[in-house]
Amino acid sequence: MEGSIDIKLLLSLGAMLVSVVSASVIVKQKLASVIEQLNDLKKDYESRLRSLDQRTDKQENLIDLNSQKTEVLSSILSPSKLESQHREIERINIMTHNNSDRLTKIEKMHNAVDSFSDTIESEQVAYIIRDAYYDLINNIEIPEHRKLIPLTALGDTTKPSTMKVPDNVRRVDEVRYNTILTGATIKAYEVVTWLEPYQFLSETLSRQSTDSTIVTVAVDNGEVFIYNNKAPTFYTSFDDEFLIFDSYDSAVDSTLQASKFIVWGLEEPVFTMANTFVPDIDVNLFPLLLNEAKSTAHVELNQQANPKAEQQALRQKIRWQSDKHKVSEASDNSYGRTDYGRSSRRKR
Repeated sequence: MEGSIDIKLLLSLGAMLVSVVSASVIVKQKLASVIEQLNDLKKDYESRLRSLDQRTDKQENLIDLNSQKTEVLSSILSPSKLESQHREIERINIMTHNNSDRLTKIEKMHNAVDSFSDTIESEQVAYIIRDAYYDLINNIEIPEHRKLIPLTALGDTTKPSTMKVPDNVRRVDEVRYNTILTGATIKAYEVVTWLEPYQFLSETLSRQSTDSTIVTVAVDNGEVFIYNNKAPTFYTSFDDEFLIFDSYDSAVDSTLQASKFIVWGLEEPVFTMANTFVPDIDVNLFPLLLNEAKSTAHVELNQQANPKAEQQALRQKIRWQSDKHKVSEASDNSYGRTDYGRSSRRKR
């Protein structure tokens, strides 16, 4: 019949609709399951990513730390640094060796030494003290070293007016001669004036050499004319060893006599290399001598200066200059001869 719906068609459509609905329900369920799995995977990957980030951060920190260590090691092991360290180690080794040598020397010096010549070091120290002593008395005039000095007569009739000055005399300040005549009882010590060599030559060579009161005396490569009938009135020295006077009285003595001289001057005490020797200086000069010797010993034996000893020596030298006289004396030098120098005698 036209216009009527076929029952079979309706049933088919219904069955189809039911299938479609059932399929859509299944698809939704599958889709929900897939979405849930995807969410689980997302959470898992996010957790893994966070863990990976943390590990990455740790690795980066470790890399930075290793980089810093590498830079430090590179700096330490650089050629310039290694060279500097090598020089420092070498310097320390040298210092250690030197200190060891010094300790050995000190141990040797601290061992029992019965004589200054027992060891090389003790002998070196003795010579250093001797040299410091001569430096001291040559740079500082010690009042106690001004003394009456005995001259030595030559006993030579060819040089009747010549006297020898002792080797340990640094300066002759005043000379007096006893002009007593034969048979007289009162001694008369008259001052004999110092003349410079050229003045002495001018005075003596102006005399008449043929006069009976004149004696010709050979002096080195020349000669002088001296009187033989009176006591001396002036003198000189051509070599700082012998004093030559302008005259002598042959009616009294055949030559000038040492016993008739009174000579005032500056003596240089001799340093004797003996264990019992005590330097002839003031008590307050011994610390200065000690520090001068210590300063020199540090330089010569240890190859280094001792500023402390040098400072102490300087202070003691200044202090002694203002307190060198036990008895007050005039500031001016009124002696007839102010400079009769001799060089220090230092022979090892």
